[in-house]
Amino acid sequence: MCADASRLVGANPRGHLRACSLAVRESLRAFIDEAGAPPALVVGLSGGADSLALALTVIDIADRLGIPVVTVTVDHGLREGSGFEARRVADLAASWGARALVDTVTVDGRGGPEGAARDARRAALRAVARRECAPILLGHTMDDQAETVLLRLARGSGPSSLRAIAPISRDADGVTWLRPLLGLRRGDTEGACAQAGLTPVHDPTNDVDGPWRAADGSALRRSAVRQRAIPALA
Repeated sequence: MCADASRLVGANPRGHLRACSLAVRESLRAFIDEAGAPPALVVGLSGGADSLALALTVIDIADRLGIPVVTVTVDHGLREGSGFEARRVADLAASWGARALVDTVTVDGRGGPEGAARDARRAALRAVARRECAPILLGHTMDDQAETVLLRLARGSGPSSLRAIAPISRDADGVTWLRPLLGLRRGDTEGACAQAGLTPVHDPTNDVDGPWRAADGSALRRSAVRQRAIPALA
């Protein structure tokens, strides 16, 4: 079913691909040990390096476990060509053996463009997860973790900000979110994509000088932290 994913990852992956594969394997093993094997796995797939590396290794490992994978690529419809791009990403996941869905959502702008897009994305993923009775896997890395901590500290969240993103969390209705790559750096996912010959999608809305701006006209805070603060600290 997932011959292409298995071919790209290989029977004995090395380097960055190995790191991603091991992280996914450990996360799924822990989840299955606690909750049993789910009927499916839902993967949020934007087409960026993090989600591509996640989807590829999840599909490979899930195939060995006999668990189907459903990828969800959300088209926010906020820039020209986004629908074509989402379909191309979904077609790639389908070639790996996933049941690849594209969900076009409406972003109402409440809470700022970034927050509204995130809320619409989460709602789309939750809807599929509930229908499939499956956990959702996201490609957050240690870099996302660092960005979140810095943003929360900047907002005055205090010690609670250090909790940041959890590797596993559950909504009140039981929907489970897994983040297998939190122990890895963005360089690992980018390296895994390079090893597999994959070209990640570049979303200009994530750029510090991109089209989305904060209410005061400055760069979005997460973009500024990602492209300015984190490199300066490193």
